[in-house]
Amino acid sequence: MTSFQQMADLFESASNIEIQIEAHKDSLRRLATASHQWDRETAQRGLNTIDNITRQLEALERSRK
Repeated sequence: MTSFQQMADLFESASNIEIQIEAHKDSLRRLATASHQWDRETAQRGLNTIDNITRQLEALERSRK
């Protein structure tokens, strides 16, 4: 039987995952907005950052299922 504390911990974990997902999506939106002013080198770093955030976001979304 699951204790109340275990259920609370699961809810908090799910809530934290949702917060992280929203933060990652916000980061992607801000990067996309800023990208209009990037030079080539900055654009490459930005793409790498976007790839990393996307991988983290995908992992978080898989973990909440």
